[in-house]
Amino acid sequence: MRPINLPAGLEDKGVEIYLHKGNLRVISNGRILSFELLSEDIRDVFVQHMMSNKPALLSLQKDFGLEDPEAMLIQYIKCNFGNFDCIADMNEDGMIAAECWDCGRRGVCSGEGKVCGRLQGPNGLLTKRETEIFFLLIDGKSHKMIADHFGTHIQTIQTQLKDIRDKLGCHSSIEVMGFAMKRKMLTM
Repeated sequence: MRPINLPAGLEDKGVEIYLHKGNLRVISNGRILSFELLSEDIRDVFVQHMMSNKPALLSLQKDFGLEDPEAMLIQYIKCNFGNFDCIADMNEDGMIAAECWDCGRRGVCSGEGKVCGRLQGPNGLLTKRETEIFFLLIDGKSHKMIADHFGTHIQTIQTQLKDIRDKLGCHSSIEVMGFAMKRKMLTM
């Protein structure tokens, strides 16, 4: 029997942060906590991650209008770690892995690509446009619908989809969907 993919932090030393009804929740040390109850040592790792990302800091101030460090940290974490994907946001060694997820503001957020992470595949990082196309594809849009959405030719979209598949290490749109399913990026 195949083992169940448990969320990080439930039975290991990893940490999973996710957005639930607009509030950040954390799975750590086998417990689900509100973000405010996260231990200082783990919080500090995420603070350092944010502080090392100068474009994100500038965007949090300029694009989001945030000045309060706690509000900046919460927004930064929502943008980078808000998906419940069962992949550790912080592993047992303290290494952080930002995730690309559809927060509902993709394509309209002024902080996109500055605060939030872009989708990383084994063969490269997706561009902002490729990320938008990726999310439209996994949302069930046809190649023609995607082309119409961007006001471009279907051949252009097909070329961009080939680039997306190459970067994600996928050979077909079905494999792209599998890539998205594994990371819990599909909305039902």
